[in-house]
Amino acid sequence: WPGIDQESYLEALRQAGEVIGKEIAPKGPENDRLEFRVEAGRLVIPAAIGEYQKIIQDLGIPSLFIDPEYGGLGVPRSIMTAYAEMLWQADPGLATGTLLTGGNGSLLQTFGSEKVKRRFLPGIAEGRLTASMNLTEQGAGSDVWNIKTRAVPQEDGTALLHGQKIFISWP
Repeated sequence: WPGIDQESYLEALRQAGEVIGKEIAPKGPENDRLEFRVEAGRLVIPAAIGEYQKIIQDLGIPSLFIDPEYGGLGVPRSIMTAYAEMLWQADPGLATGTLLTGGNGSLLQTFGSEKVKRRFLPGIAEGRLTASMNLTEQGAGSDVWNIKTRAVPQEDGTALLHGQKIFISWP
């Protein structure tokens, strides 16, 4: 997107707004009533979420947050903000997952090791991977300063979590 003129940005936003307004916004109220269920120990995600994800992928929204080096578009923050505003207006519930994923992608780009970036950012940019922030826990809510959960680095590069989370909001 570097070197793209203002008119091209505006046209891309107009087209995205049209799709979001016609295909996502009308379903927002019914999406608020979607029910998830667990079958045989696995989460069954409602079909409407898959349809939403397909629209988001087709619009290229997941790639907005990711640098070109990792498969994204690397657009200016002002353009990302315009897309985010359209999604929030259309369906705040489903926009949460998309925007949390984008925010986590941005955090990985800033603080992640090169190995982590190469492993996760291309999948986020393609819309194959989603991410969430699981801050809510008993006794702290989402007050980051009062959370008790801790991650202890392991020799194999993973982290062992000690704590209890509640109300994870994105599958």
